[in-house]
Amino acid sequence: RGAAGYDAKYDVYGRRIEEKRVGANGEPIVGDGGWAKLKMKYDPHGRTTEWAYFGLNDEPITIDAGYSIARATYDRESTQVSWRAVGTDGSPLVVAPGHHGWTIEVDGRGNEKRRTEIDKDGSPVKGYLVIESAYDDHDRLTEVHLKQKDGTAGTNSDGISAVRYKNDERGRRVEAKNFDTADKPVADKAGCAARRY
Repeated sequence: RGAAGYDAKYDVYGRRIEEKRVGANGEPIVGDGGWAKLKMKYDPHGRTTEWAYFGLNDEPITIDAGYSIARATYDRESTQVSWRAVGTDGSPLVVAPGHHGWTIEVDGRGNEKRRTEIDKDGSPVKGYLVIESAYDDHDRLTEVHLKQKDGTAGTNSDGISAVRYKNDERGRRVEAKNFDTADKPVADKAGCAARRY
């Protein structure tokens, strides 16, 4: 599926509020993702807060990704701090086993320090790991840790619990090392415990 183009509508501020997919002859069509029309909403600061999907007859639909509406929230610095999936009736929707959306926490400089997959009640989802990140004084990523929702160390399918990064004096990443829950080097499925760039 694809589209030859789209027709768009804008609000008085120049923000796109509607996108309708069209074929080669200008006829409405359903394109990639399973939708024909997308409508967007914004908050008073101009940040996109909602994406709602519709079919050929302007009816709310569930797209291929498993939801009808996506909603976002932002912090005072305009960093997106949550994403949630919603059904055609406006109710919270689970789009993966127990997964409804995500929330993030940012540090004072806008860096993502914690990402949590959440259920419909906003609680951490069982089986998903919380991702915690750390940065240096120049906002360069230095560490990523995987945690269980109770705060204890978790691992991905490779048995990796943390990755530590080194950067050179110009800020370029030069090394990434993998560690297990005991803080010992561990190789991934490709046999690499460390990568140098």
